[in-house]
Amino acid sequence: MGDPIDSQEGLPQSEEFSKKIEITEVRSDDKIPPDSVENPDGVENPDKKQLPDEKDPNARQAQRILEELKSIDGHVQSPSIKSLYRGIWADEIKEGDKIPVVFGDGEKAKSSLLVDTAWISGKTANFTKEKVDEICKTDGNDEVLRKWVSDNGFNIDPDLLHRLIYVQAKMSQLLEIGSEDKSNERANLYFSKDTLRLSELVGKAMCSERTVVGKLLLDRLGINSSLLEGVAVDDKNLAPVAHAILILDDPTRNGSLIFDIGRPARSKDGGVVAGGYPQLSTTDHKLDYATFHGKDNYVVPAKSIYNDSVIYYGVGNDSILEDVNFAE
Repeated sequence: MGDPIDSQEGLPQSEEFSKKIEITEVRSDDKIPPDSVENPDGVENPDKKQLPDEKDPNARQAQRILEELKSIDGHVQSPSIKSLYRGIWADEIKEGDKIPVVFGDGEKAKSSLLVDTAWISGKTANFTKEKVDEICKTDGNDEVLRKWVSDNGFNIDPDLLHRLIYVQAKMSQLLEIGSEDKSNERANLYFSKDTLRLSELVGKAMCSERTVVGKLLLDRLGINSSLLEGVAVDDKNLAPVAHAILILDDPTRNGSLIFDIGRPARSKDGGVVAGGYPQLSTTDHKLDYATFHGKDNYVVPAKSIYNDSVIYYGVGNDSILEDVNFAE
């Protein structure tokens, strides 16, 4: 999942905003560990016989992708959740969906995240587009935010940005995101049973759970999004890490808007505003399921709206840089 995105030169001082929403702080040392590790290539033939196409690299790659999809498919129990190479794509997340969360440390262990929403419902009754927009108009942030976006030439609608700030904050509040690393406790829970309820991960949530809750909140605001669970490559010289993101449907641009809700951006003074500024980046082309379907170790570039930094997102083996295919 990678480390949180630290100081961003384009972001304003945190005291410039005074958010009227109860949150818990997310600090720069809030580590986000991988959700998956390398799996062996292919499947050993139990008869030890050479298959006709065993020496064909394209055939081996196709076989490897097929086996990976089969292993994930067994944990996908919703038609709206589609399997990818070592990951998933979901245009819809709803009560009762089971989402694969892949772990491994020399072995392949897979658990499912069961989406339960009753625990959220009572805490989000007033989390609506109308209410969030009303707060923006009355808390003094509207003018500051619009001026900041305009002065820096950021390619984003200030109204959308403000809503995403509140989604980031509300997700952090609901999942009780703090500075203490709970990744080991989380992993132990996943290894202790085949299925974990989303509500059981409160206080221990990492990018998979944060992204699921983020999508549920975006739905409440009427913002269309898709969930991609795959990998992120923060730099072409760094190994990919398992990660989950939200991809927003934005008709105002040729590409897609990526909301990396698991890794909030930081303000210039290092402070955290409303659970962190939304880490947002754009792609040159629209991303959808077909972009990644049938591909392994394939990532696409996304440029930050705050500066010229680029992060690559897609599907593939986590921690194996040599295998990554970088789309331009």
